[in-house]
Amino acid sequence: MKILIVEDQRRLGQFLKRSLTERAYTATWVQTCREARDALCETGYDAIILDLEDGVAPEHKPAARDHIRQALRTPWPVPVLIRVNALNTPWEHDDRELALTAGASGIVLPKVEHAHDAHALSLGLPIWAMIETPHGVLNAPHIAAVPGVTTLIVGANDLARAL
Repeated sequence: MKILIVEDQRRLGQFLKRSLTERAYTATWVQTCREARDALCETGYDAIILDLEDGVAPEHKPAARDHIRQALRTPWPVPVLIRVNALNTPWEHDDRELALTAGASGIVLPKVEHAHDAHALSLGLPIWAMIETPHGVLNAPHIAAVPGVTTLIVGANDLARAL
């Protein structure tokens, strides 16, 4: 798996790259959105996911939304999806608005357990549904059948904790 790390703090970016490389991932570390666009063109990534969920502390979510909005103002060479916060969280409505107005190519929806979760997010954008619980696994065929759901992603860490 190829992972592109966009991190402006040098020590953290180097640490993440080294840690992933030691675990047999191909990791590229860049510090800016411009460098990320260049890396995407040069190294053959298929898509990029900008994370608003677990990768962002609650107090930093408004700033993260602003960064994503700014990043999407210029074209990217691959589809850019936004990993929004789960439904029924305090951030769900702001995340939906961002996805609709900032030009995202799709939405990564975490913690999808039932088909109605994906129906609830029907915004006219492709949905990549994250299956992270035993209920999600059992309901995966129904989730995959929801119009707009184009991809199922296994959230292995959360699923392993739930088992």
